Amino acid sequence: NIKKSNIKDNFIKLSWNETSSNKLYIGRLKIVAANNFGSISSVISKIASQNINISNLKILYKTDSYYEFIVDLDIDHLRSLQNIIAILRSIKIIYSVSRG
Repeated sequence: NIKKSNIKDNFIKLSWNETSSNKLYIGRLKIVAANNFGSISSVISKIASQNINISNLKILYKTDSYYEFIVDLDIDHLRSLQNIIAILRSIKIIYSVSRG
């Protein structure tokens, strides 16, 4: 028999520090985009327009129709990463964006 308890007592509250900090974290994204002229340039430009630095980019796979690549971003906050993922997903040439 298991005694019923208040489950809330078993959780630890965790969150990103909401105060301003100069600390940056690496956010890795895996992106699949159409193999069109300028596709990778469009992705890089969109990231740069959000004042996010790209510390690494590696093409994993390329076909006549698409690219699959990873990009490491210097991110200051989880919200910044979530925001750039949403922005990238809205671009027509991008088939998928996931945390990698």
